[in-house]
Amino acid sequence: HRSRRWRRAHAPSTRLVRLVRAASTASRATDRAQVFPVVQVLALIVFVIPWFIYCLFLASSGEMETVKGARQMVYDETTFKAGWYMIFVYFWSSEFIIALGQIILALAVSTWYFTRDKGKIGNATVIWSFKQGAWYHWGTAAFGSLIIAIIKTIRAMIKYIQKKCKNIKNPVAKKIAMAVL
Repeated sequence: HRSRRWRRAHAPSTRLVRLVRAASTASRATDRAQVFPVVQVLALIVFVIPWFIYCLFLASSGEMETVKGARQMVYDETTFKAGWYMIFVYFWSSEFIIALGQIILALAVSTWYFTRDKGKIGNATVIWSFKQGAWYHWGTAAFGSLIIAIIKTIRAMIKYIQKKCKNIKNPVAKKIAMAVL
């Protein structure tokens, strides 16, 4: 039988309040951690700009043909495969940047949380977490983002095939194609 005081102190709402207090204290102790998402966005921009330029070159590499009175680009098989490769590269790189940022912030906060002398914790903790995350956990972020990129690419291919199946005139073939996918 537990006392009311113990139950009140360990109620879910009380634990949540203590968790929020600890998070705000950690946020104040490591000011640079609040700037780190901006660094992540800048890294994504640095990646996306050349990726986008390459995609524009890839999109313009097709042949212009007139089909039913409308002009459209027609691509060969190599260009089509390069387009799927570019989608995969986007998924993998963006997920890698996000994963590495999550690991670095988790290292900074966990270091703050498990340090007994909170006076030693400061902005250097975020820099230390960046070094540790980049040195020891780069592969973890790469492997995890690879798995996510493969799954996202497969999902994109399935959506592409489903979109192509919508144009099928035969209702039986359309139902079979949609059921398989």
